Amino acid sequence: MPFDPKQIPALEKAVEIKYGEKAVLDPSVFWTAEKEKIYLEQVKQVEKYYRQQPYENYKDQGGFILKEKLLNKRNFKNCSYCGEQAYKTDDEVYMTKFNCCSKCYVLHLEGRETKWQK
Repeated sequence: MPFDPKQIPALEKAVEIKYGEKAVLDPSVFWTAEKEKIYLEQVKQVEKYYRQQPYENYKDQGGFILKEKLLNKRNFKNCSYCGEQAYKTDDEVYMTKFNCCSKCYVLHLEGRETKWQK
């Protein structure tokens, strides 16, 4: 069903009735110069913290600097049927034995394993 912009006032009214007047107000109404100052100070503190971290545990990944522990060590293979990458643990089993993901195994190979291996 396509979105109808004429329904926005009715939706806002329903949200206001259910959750209160604050739910439909613009969030910038609650933002003050003091809150902005506190926010900018917090950003500086976070930046300072990350600048102090040692870089030996970080790796450049196409313009992004990431911690090595965030990088996945597994190499994903593409399914020979659908061409999608196999991510799940059970996909690894089927990729090793049949060179396909678990979804394609169930759809195409289940019950026909001996024919496939020939």
